[in-house]
Amino acid sequence: MEYGILSENRDHGDCKTIFYIDGGDVSDIRIKPCFKREMFEENGSVFPTGFGIPKSEILPINLDAKDRLIPKTTPDIELMHEFGTKPKVHFHPTLSRYAIENEKDYIEDIAKSWFFPVTQRGGWDSLRPYQGVAYGTLVLFRDYHQKPPLCSPQNFPCLTYSSVQELKDVMNWLLVDNEPSSEYYDMLSAQRVWLIENGTCEARALSLMEKIIELV
Repeated sequence: MEYGILSENRDHGDCKTIFYIDGGDVSDIRIKPCFKREMFEENGSVFPTGFGIPKSEILPINLDAKDRLIPKTTPDIELMHEFGTKPKVHFHPTLSRYAIENEKDYIEDIAKSWFFPVTQRGGWDSLRPYQGVAYGTLVLFRDYHQKPPLCSPQNFPCLTYSSVQELKDVMNWLLVDNEPSSEYYDMLSAQRVWLIENGTCEARALSLMEKIIELV
């Protein structure tokens, strides 16, 4: 029996059994067997996966360069009002442009921030937490405790918040007089380890192949 990992619209060739990759932002299962990011519950031949970021995107962590609390691109409407940031236009159609329009400045803005708040967007999984960890800041994930366990990012080590005040409390606990606490260092390290072991393109591909081999 032959196995392949193909998108739903590709030519299947001589493969007799196809594993699809469902990259949609919804929990609906369109075809099986598949690997799925937005996996909300156990379902026979559906297996969890998630976004991945290339290893080449992972930068050294430079705490000395940090000069701001959160990035300008934080896509949370409450934080936009509180901290004066501008979320991306496709999530807030009344805005006419991106807060930062070139990749170098976008990465630098994240790398120079102590914290990187992320939220559920089209789906729970997005590249934002992967970018935050890769560029050397600490990701705080809004309402992560409400995310279905099988839904990506799975088992991501993070602190969660549900309001601006909770976010402020967490940041004040982790950063005192502009100095990171031991908890900050521990979480920063745990997130970087998680990314390398689970959230790179290579790690995601290896996980998929291991699951297929297990099922052969």
